[in-house]
Amino acid sequence: MTFEEKLIVTAYTKILMVNINDFHEYAEKLLERPIMTHEFALKSVWTQIQDKVRPGFVALCEKQPHTEARKNIICKKHHHGEM
Repeated sequence: MTFEEKLIVTAYTKILMVNINDFHEYAEKLLERPIMTHEFALKSVWTQIQDKVRPGFVALCEKQPHTEARKNIICKKHHHGEM
């Protein structure tokens, strides 16, 4: 996963995957305004961040698998009867 992808995932899921300072800078760029540290506790700020980053997050989720192993995952239900 690239650094930019980690920023996108962090912004959408609220799971910190990068240095907090890097994320803070990214969030300010997303919202096009300074963000005080305490604002990260506000649901309204996270809603704004998630709304801005949603297209990028969806694009990440729709990316094709990068490995052959991932393409070969088959549900056991189709090959071994009911689970």
